Amino acid sequence: MPDDYKDVWLSLAFKAACKALKRIRKPFTIEELRQHVQIDEQPLDARWWGHVTTALKSAGLIKKLDHGKPARSSNFSMKPVWVKA
Repeated sequence: MPDDYKDVWLSLAFKAACKALKRIRKPFTIEELRQHVQIDEQPLDARWWGHVTTALKSAGLIKKLDHGKPARSSNFSMKPVWVKA
């Protein structure tokens, strides 16, 4: 795997997440957003999605609400809920 694989994947995932945001009409968890993201390659480490989330937030595309929602991916622990900004 090339050293820049992570950077390439993050760029592709960010672009795919931006496209997916266009299809979302209600508040969502990042897990729910990921279900709409169309990308061929999965990250080598699932934590890379955190970088995508941070990039979306920094770009002003999403904002976090004051409440959470249980997520299937983490034994139904509470996860932030987001909306399009």
